[in-house]
Amino acid sequence: MVQLKFSNSNIFSFKLVVGVQGKKYLMDLSSVRPKSVIWGGLPDTVSVTAYELENENVQFELKNKTSNGWKAGVIVAIQPLLYTLYNFLYSLFVSYKIGQQLGIKSLLFAISMLISYLIVITFLNFNKKKVMNRLGQKRSVQTFVFRPTKRIYDGYFIFIISLVCYVVYLSFNNGSEGALLIVNTVLSMLCFAYTNSAIPVAEYYQAGTYELVEIREE
Repeated sequence: MVQLKFSNSNIFSFKLVVGVQGKKYLMDLSSVRPKSVIWGGLPDTVSVTAYELENENVQFELKNKTSNGWKAGVIVAIQPLLYTLYNFLYSLFVSYKIGQQLGIKSLLFAISMLISYLIVITFLNFNKKKVMNRLGQKRSVQTFVFRPTKRIYDGYFIFIISLVCYVVYLSFNNGSEGALLIVNTVLSMLCFAYTNSAIPVAEYYQAGTYELVEIREE
């Protein structure tokens, strides 16, 4: 059996894979088909699209050195934005007594999830275009075919997390709901990314949940 070696790339939702004879691939985690595999489905096979790379191609390699100063700068930069957004939502909930209007309150919660989904999809499409531009016109498309060995229910976490957040959100009626909307937006982004854009194929393979059947050229 071919042993695959996975590593992170510098593009969200893509993994670097080393397969037979040291061949290198860039795997698109959002291309997993069928998506039902993370919702308890157990198909005969699962397919994932990848692009074969030249061994000397390092443009997708993740650099070990990361600027902590840059990360700190981003955190500092978004704090005023979050503070402003929180104040706006607090004022909105208090001024219009939204906490007492279940319909509008629930609608705002749903909108926060929709915004999260749109952000994830937009970011995913942007990264796909970036990858295609880097690969150029001459790209070798490969399909990794796996056999799932058991059912996976990871997809339902998005509902559990959102349900818990929604229940807590409904229990507040003092303007603090705005903070929970912000938290829900962030959590929903992580959940949508996990279940739609960055399905953890590497982790499933390493745990034995996925067994490699073949790698075929398209």
